[in-house]
Amino acid sequence: NKLLCSKACYNLPMPRPLVSVCILSYNRKADLVHTLEALRNDPYGRLELLVADNASQDGTPELLARDFPEVRLYTHPENIGIDA
Repeated sequence: NKLLCSKACYNLPMPRPLVSVCILSYNRKADLVHTLEALRNDPYGRLELLVADNASQDGTPELLARDFPEVRLYTHPENIGIDA
């Protein structure tokens, strides 16, 4: 806030804010790999990756655990749709 900060603080480097990317997935392994690889290579660098998996049967949770350990995975025992 400009009203609360002296002119000296405007020259201080500010850390980039963390951006959370939330992805809903159901049997979309190939699309998810493409998306996560692009996000992994994003130059912004301060990304939190979250995937909510709706009981995929295509090996999505196993792939994420193996190839994308930085992703926070939430798995649902059944497909609950967009509410995930």
